[in-house]
Amino acid sequence: METRDTILRLIEQTALILRAFFNTLPLEDKGELALADFSSTLKTKLGIDLDFLLTLTCPEEIQTYFESHPSFDATNQELVADLLVAKAAQLERTNPQIAKAYQRLALCLYQGINQRTQIYNWEREAKITRLKQ
Repeated sequence: METRDTILRLIEQTALILRAFFNTLPLEDKGELALADFSSTLKTKLGIDLDFLLTLTCPEEIQTYFESHPSFDATNQELVADLLVAKAAQLERTNPQIAKAYQRLALCLYQGINQRTQIYNWEREAKITRLKQ
């Protein structure tokens, strides 16, 4: 019971950190320095190595990566995907290759969540459709 409570508390804390991080994203991209800062903040605060994640190509590999982080349930993974989509929108003009990589990773995350949860979510499906276009 204590282990379950601890894991639930970790999940809730991670969600709060992700939401706070999402809200602090600047509206405009400041270039390569902002991109490096984004990656390093994810790594230090959440333990997510974005550079490594971008090398993964399928939802199964990404899920295996997140299994090593017990606080990343489907909801928190969806928040990470939302964060990547928002960052990709900022980078579309200045760095389209990185923006496409972020979009691809977000799409894999959304699809992986759909496979694991087996729950239809209209919002997630709309996000997947937008990313496929």
